[in-house]
Parts: sequence; C-alpha cells; structure tokens
Amino acid sequence: MQGTILLVDDEPSILNALERVLRPEVSRILKAPSGQAAVGLVELDPKIDIIICDMRMAGMDGAETLNKIASIRPDTIRIALSAQTDAATVIDCVNRAQIHRFIVKPWNDDELKTIVLDAMQSRWLGREHNNLQAEQEEQCRKLRTENQELSANLQRQTEELASAKSIAEQTIQSVRLLMARLMDAYSPGLRGHGRRVANLAVQLARLIGRPEYEVAEIETAALLHDLGKVSLPTEIMQKHVDTMSAEEKEIYHTHVISGYEILRQTEGFEAIAKIVRHHHESVNGNGYPDKLSDKDIPLASRIIAIAD
Repeated sequence: MQGTILLVDDEPSILNALERVLRPEVSRILKAPSGQAAVGLVELDPKIDIIICDMRMAGMDGAETLNKIASIRPDTIRIALSAQTDAATVIDCVNRAQIHRFIVKPWNDDELKTIVLDAMQSRWLGREHNNLQAEQEEQCRKLRTENQELSANLQRQTEELASAKSIAEQTIQSVRLLMARLMDAYSPGLRGHGRRVANLAVQLARLIGRPEYEVAEIETAALLHDLGKVSLPTEIMQKHVDTMSAEEKEIYHTHVISGYEILRQTEGFEAIAKIVRHHHESVNGNGYPDKLSDKDIPLASRIIAIAD
C-alpha cells in the first residue's frame, strides 16, 4: 500500500524486526533510533502517515515523543508499542501521546499488519476527506466571490437602467412638450387645446380605475392628439369643420393619420401613435380613419374622444 511509516525504537533489533514485517505492506519505511530523531524526521518530512513508537526509550520517552509529533503533525496516525500492559501505562499513553492504537510486545505479525493496513486506510480516507473539504471550501469561496461580483454587476446595471430610464423619460417629456408648443405656434385655434383635453382625459382615466402607466400614455396621447394638423393647408385650418366642403373634410380627416405617422416614427411614441390614430373613431362605425366601432376602438382613444 502507498504511504510512509516511521518506526521509532532505541533498540535496532526491534526496528529491523518491525521493518521486515511491514516492508511488503508499505511502500516507504523510515526508522528513528530515538525520540529526538523521530521528531526531527517529522519536522522535515510532511508525508509521514503513521508512527509506531516504543514507549520505553532512553532520553525522550514514547509518550513525550508522540505528543510532540502530534503538535507538529496532528493528522498523523500514532501507534504505541510497549511491553508494559498495565492500565496506568496504557492510560498514560492515551492521555499524553494521543495515540490511536496500543500494541503489546511481543506482537503478532498478522495482527500488526492488519493494524497498520487499517491505519493506512483510515489515513487515506482522512486525506481524501480533507481534500474534498478543501475543494468544497474553495468552491464555496469562488461562489461567494461570483455572487458578490454578480450582485455588484446587478447593482451597477440597475443603476445604469434607472439612469437611462430617467434620461429617456426626460427626453420623451421634452419631445412631448416641444410638439405641443409646435401645435400652439402653428394655429391660434389649437393653443392650449391639447393641455385641456389632456387634463380631462387624465381625470376620466383615473375615474374608471386605469393603472397609472396607462394614465400617463393617455395624457401624452391627449396632449398630442391634434399633432397631425400641422400638416394641413392653412386655408383648411382657418375654417370650422361645419363650413368645409366634402373635399376639404376628406383632407382634414387625414390629420389623424399624419399624427400617427409622425409619432410612430418617433422612438418611445409607438403606443401613443395608435391612440392618436383612432381618437376620431365612433362607436357606430361612422368615424375615421378606419371605421372602427364599439370595443374595436382602443379604450384610451375613446377616453380622449370624450374629453375632446
């Protein structure tokens, strides 16, 4: 099995005997003749997986050795080896050395192999768990970073959209007022008419419970409902409808189409254009320009017709 095991004992014969038993089972074996030497090897080699350490050694004993190793490499698997089997010795090893297993000398070779293989498997599983945990933490970190970036981008886009919307609304408002002033300047008869119709249309729309975005469309369409009249000949605009000839009335009726075409080709006014086109339709079908009747006429156009 792949892995590194460190054997620690101050008796060379014990080290050699342990190596003979474990050599076929483990790919790499290190040996230390003392506790100090073992600690030094662990400090230099982070790949050591298992330490088997004798408890009775001159100088630094096994419990102290394993305790120091635990502070350096806490994830290593530490196994105590001792001829002493009394309860006090075992408890001391467990408490001081934080050992995983206690092996009694003389050991059984097969049992020793099993213990080491199980320990190596446990070590491998622990390493895999740590790797998976590290990967999960890294993925979580990346997700957090991505979420923060997405939130920042979303916030920035929201602010940009809000700014763009505000600019667009201001532009539409400016264009709307410009067109209204153009009509006022074109014909004294139209001066203030659009604003008055718009005020009435807004009141009617709200009275029947239309949503505010629709009220805003109705207000704009009402303000501009006679925009197409700027395309009519001056002599026709100077006459009252009742005094016009049939031919003049036919020309006069084209003002709703002219207004529709002007607005349809103006960005942001496409919906307004349809309302303006149909504000002279009649529920009985005798209106113009498309002879629509009843509910085929847009509601906003009917509201403006009433206000007009």
